[in-house]
Amino acid sequence: MAVLRLGSFDEKNVKPKQRASAHSFLWYLGVILASVLSVVSVLMISPGSFPLSIVRWTTGLIMLLWVPGFSFVKALFSGKTIGAVETVAVSVALSILLVIITALVCNFTPLGLSEMPIIAILSAISIALASIAIYNQIRHSANEGIYSSS
Repeated sequence: MAVLRLGSFDEKNVKPKQRASAHSFLWYLGVILASVLSVVSVLMISPGSFPLSIVRWTTGLIMLLWVPGFSFVKALFSGKTIGAVETVAVSVALSILLVIITALVCNFTPLGLSEMPIIAILSAISIALASIAIYNQIRHSANEGIYSSS
């Protein structure tokens, strides 16, 4: 039913507070930026260069402990509102779970357990989950506009 009505969607009928604002998509740019920075820092900064290796450690920790879980939470709860404490707790737990699964998969492939394949796969998973969340968020806001105008 919603698919049939999407063709007749008119943006003028959507109320301003229902329209998805650019501010609601800033987290998506943050996920992409964190993913790219972590991959670049693992590729470019050697572990032995002390002052620059702090950047590598910081981006790696953010990528391992926060970004994949946050993207997963956004994909799971794209239409719902959850609190900040719940978001942080579930994001860290899901990130650790995704890191464990990624390391297990990498262990049984020719890639092996090294930092580059794990960070690259986690970045790809994070960007894919964030893209799914953005798609769901746009679809949800569009559906609200359609149903509220009729």
